[in-house]
Amino acid sequence: SESGHIEIVKFLVKHGININEKSNKGNNILLFASDNGHLEIVKYLVDNGININEKNSYGWNALLLASQKGYFEIIKYLIEKGANI
Repeated sequence: SESGHIEIVKFLVKHGININEKSNKGNNILLFASDNGHLEIVKYLVDNGININEKNSYGWNALLLASQKGYFEIIKYLIEKGANI
């Protein structure tokens, strides 16, 4: 469940994980959360200062990934928080 995922993310952030760290394809945790529909994680990361417009190696940002999957609440939230359209 997402509630379990958010608790793991909160634990890692509390213990100093770099939320801007990227995978070998350029995805950070915000991109993974947006691509998988985890709204609460997206909100938590944005509240903790993650770059909302960060792009992966393919030029995709969190808004585009959420849009591709139809995650309307994430799309709406990211736009409200100033994501580049």
